[in-house]
Amino acid sequence: MNEHYKQHTIEAIKVIHDWDLGFELGNVIKYIARHKHKGSELMDLEKAQWYLQTYVKRLQEAATWDNTFKKKAEQMYENTITGTTHLG
Repeated sequence: MNEHYKQHTIEAIKVIHDWDLGFELGNVIKYIARHKHKGSELMDLEKAQWYLQTYVKRLQEAATWDNTFKKKAEQMYENTITGTTHLG
């Protein structure tokens, strides 16, 4: 194991697995945990920020899709009740 991962009493990988963080959030933890101990502090924090922004964007897109799908489903249900066929 590289030295920059041995600087803490709890290994980042154990936190990532224990908290079931997945890829993006796992990388956020990894880069934050090592930012003072490997290479460029700023670069590691920027990487953590990029992974967090990527995760948030994915959640936002999923929420948008879910809302669109929900609206279409509600409209289809309403059309079934009223006997109309327009999906607009």
